[in-house]
Amino acid sequence: MVRYHPVLHTFSVPLRSSWTLKMKLLLCFCLLSAVSTVLARSNILCTDVTLEGAYATCPEGYALRDCSCGSVCSTWETQSEDTCHCQCDNVDWTSVHCCRV
Repeated sequence: MVRYHPVLHTFSVPLRSSWTLKMKLLLCFCLLSAVSTVLARSNILCTDVTLEGAYATCPEGYALRDCSCGSVCSTWETQSEDTCHCQCDNVDWTSVHCCRV
């Protein structure tokens, strides 16, 4: 429990609470450091594919991350994990953004 000292205008934290807080901060720092190291060592490759028509598919080994449709179409669906299907009539192009780790 944190206690306020009105005369000194200071706060005091019991030793046990202070130790617990320090351990939690240390754990958070260690986890953040580990995640940062893993991300720095990973090699994320991304590419865009644009094809005529209502379908576009990612290259083999890549996963679909985003879809765009031509002809002012904003309705699309993901088919499997690598294919985008624009669902409007007369779509002139479909684009996919694909990544792999």
